[in-house]
Amino acid sequence: MIAKVAFFVEGATECYFLEWLLNGFLGEGNVEINVQPHSSVSVKLPMQKKYFVLIVDCHGDEGVKPRIKDNISSLTRQGYSSIVGLRDIYPYSDADIHKLERNLKTGIPTAGVDIEIFLAKMEIEAWFVQEFSHFGRISPALTRTKIKNSLGYDIENDCAENVLHPAELINKIYGLGGKSYRKGCHVSQTLDELDLDAIFCTLPEKMPYFKKIVNKIELMF
Repeated sequence: MIAKVAFFVEGATECYFLEWLLNGFLGEGNVEINVQPHSSVSVKLPMQKKYFVLIVDCHGDEGVKPRIKDNISSLTRQGYSSIVGLRDIYPYSDADIHKLERNLKTGIPTAGVDIEIFLAKMEIEAWFVQEFSHFGRISPALTRTKIKNSLGYDIENDCAENVLHPAELINKIYGLGGKSYRKGCHVSQTLDELDLDAIFCTLPEKMPYFKKIVNKIELMF
């Protein structure tokens, strides 16, 4: 029986990253991924592969939980074993995290299909910043020393989950090499250079919130 999992995410960046991550983790020949960029979820029948993944763009943080609640019944009937939500914390602060976590659980069924909503602290771009080996592949000019001297951020020792606005930081870092980064527009250039092994083997031990998501993916598949 094919394993079916649905992800509801904040936006296009998360869609692109999850598609890249799951293809790399599961193997493109083993998984069919259906990305839904529209306001309504229409699920096509899975092909004969080991895994079927639905990724839904909720067009904003506040849309993740409502979209999950709206689609629980239909996805359960279609045999989905897990429903996963993912949203950023930014522009909220550290002080708001516990409240956000409580609110995300309120009203979500605890029986039947497995449902869990995760927070990317503070934005998904923190994961890109933490995989610092990719900076040199974006531009040879992006050395640890240059980034630290110019921006005060140590890519090898600082934790990107502690950065308030990681998307802004990665844009500033890329700027030192004559490049730029903007959510949803420049994600492909970053994904092309990220190291999948580092994402799964190194980052989780440095980033507690990211570790929760990786652990969930490994458990589901």
